[in-house]
Amino acid sequence: MSKVTLLVSFTSIRLAATVTVFQVGSSTHSGELVVSVVGELDLASTDEFLAEVNDAVGDEQNLKLDLSGVTFMDSTGLGALIKVRNRLVDRGGALSFVAVSAAVERVLTLTGMAETFGLEPEGQVDA
Repeated sequence: MSKVTLLVSFTSIRLAATVTVFQVGSSTHSGELVVSVVGELDLASTDEFLAEVNDAVGDEQNLKLDLSGVTFMDSTGLGALIKVRNRLVDRGGALSFVAVSAAVERVLTLTGMAETFGLEPEGQVDA
């Protein structure tokens, strides 16, 4: 019986976790409710987004969103924006944007929703 020697070499593997920050905050500017969003508006964050918006809006009819800090938005995020808009319109109110990021502008433009939200070219909003 012959002996077999097996040499095993282990290489150190480093795993780096990427932490995605998602923040929603509300404030009042000149008597108008503004909700600001930072991070990715997607399947993982839309429930939190909708809960925060519902808490902030309360009985208000109008809402301004600052989406300049949104780094990524998928169809779930778009659906959440449409849901908020429709809820406000149903009460006689309106949803408007203070600012949007390139990621948000891209999704709204590609889906044909830019005009619905009053979005002008290059992230500008209709005042």
